[in-house]
Amino acid sequence: MDVTWDENYIKQLKNLTLEKREQYAMDLFGAEMERLGFHTYKRPLWYKLIRDEVLLAFGLIPSVAGTYEMRLGILPTFALEVPPTAESINANDPPFLFDAALIRSKMQGREEGVPRSLCYVYPPDKPYTLELYTQIALPSFQRVIDLRSAYQETMWLLFLCRHVKDAPPAPGVYQTLWGSLDMVLQWCFLGMYDDALSCLQGIHEKQKPFGLRAFGDYQDALERKDYGWLDAKLHENYSANLKAIKRRLKLEPECTDTLWDRDLRHPIDIDAMLWKRFKQSTEGNEEGDYTIYSI
Repeated sequence: MDVTWDENYIKQLKNLTLEKREQYAMDLFGAEMERLGFHTYKRPLWYKLIRDEVLLAFGLIPSVAGTYEMRLGILPTFALEVPPTAESINANDPPFLFDAALIRSKMQGREEGVPRSLCYVYPPDKPYTLELYTQIALPSFQRVIDLRSAYQETMWLLFLCRHVKDAPPAPGVYQTLWGSLDMVLQWCFLGMYDDALSCLQGIHEKQKPFGLRAFGDYQDALERKDYGWLDAKLHENYSANLKAIKRRLKLEPECTDTLWDRDLRHPIDIDAMLWKRFKQSTEGNEEGDYTIYSI
């Protein structure tokens, strides 16, 4: 539903205090987040720690007057900057990396125009906000039960973010979805070292004209197959992040062992996973129609 920017609505926005906007968000999602095991951390932001493996995040991030962006995050505990690093959170700040409205727009193959990306603090807009949550955020959170399922969900959401109408997932497309050190770290943890090296080489190729080589020490370690050095980095991030999560979010792992003790560290066939989900999500479509109606 589109909001009509009439004089009465503009007047309402001017009278909205930050507290009223945050209360609106809490009224919409507070009970639902509690039901799913999330905990709030100031403002309409919620977090859930799955054992010591993954931090889930959900939030309505304030945008222009009276509006929010619905954001969700799925990050392993050995990634960089897992917990929020400041009181004020902006869109695209870790761990809120996925825009629910953008995902839905790309699922439906919308390439023209600007997709609607804002949730309005306005009673008639409530059905849109709840529908967006039900279609995008909730199914993702329900599927993530450990680090491996978190990685698969991340790759699926990244694919949806870049989904082009009439284009099924091509072999190897997952290697181009997210060129970041966090993805490199996940591949290293899973023993997918060739993918990690390929990703870093791609990043550095783009940086070459600017004389940059960010995280070059990671590429050097991968090229010389120094997996012990990479493992030490994963342990270092893991320990620092769990301490920060406990200090800032007041969350602690509900386990006595660690993710290093579990059967998690073996490769995942991402091509097969993406294709399987894509087929399930387009089942019943006419031939040649690759619109995704459900994630």
